[in-house]
Amino acid sequence: MSFPLLLSNGIIMFYITIDELFLKYYIGDHANGIFATVQFLVIGLSWNIGFSIINALYPSLAESYIDDEKSYFHKMKKLTKIMCGVGLFIGLFYTFFGNSILDAFFTESYSDAKTPLLIFCWAPLIIFLGMIYEKHLINSNDIQKNVYRFVSGCVSNILLCYLLIPVLQVTGAAIAVLASHFITNIVYIFLDNKSRKELLSFF
Repeated sequence: MSFPLLLSNGIIMFYITIDELFLKYYIGDHANGIFATVQFLVIGLSWNIGFSIINALYPSLAESYIDDEKSYFHKMKKLTKIMCGVGLFIGLFYTFFGNSILDAFFTESYSDAKTPLLIFCWAPLIIFLGMIYEKHLINSNDIQKNVYRFVSGCVSNILLCYLLIPVLQVTGAAIAVLASHFITNIVYIFLDNKSRKELLSFF
């Protein structure tokens, strides 16, 4: 029963390397370094926040799903609002202070990271929703949907990288990843009727 979860985690490992492969092929190592910096600032410093909060609360969520469905949806609603707030804070923080951080802690050669950072800093807001949804899929024994949504994210990321990176370079990679996250964590859910109703109940 856990095989779809193992498979989806394997897909994620490929998912996060797609952009590096395209940047390396079309532009070179410097572009990879620029985008790696953007990912570190946004994902490296924010992913752990969302991951820690959601996983710390997950045992309570799983217990409520079994014993008290009303309490479960109430907790999921509160968790969703909290994580939306955290994601919004991260996006606004880097929007207003991202350029200052790059100027203060990185050399001038990393100035090309400013625009990609402004774009990619909104990824946590989307990713946190996907993390919560994944926990709900585990609870409801619908984890195979995790595979479907990550496959759709991979395919969209490959297509967008192919189209955008040769033209927009690192900025194109940031747009491609953000758009693929949106497809994986938002569009897929709304295309699935059951998932859409469940997600809307969290708000």
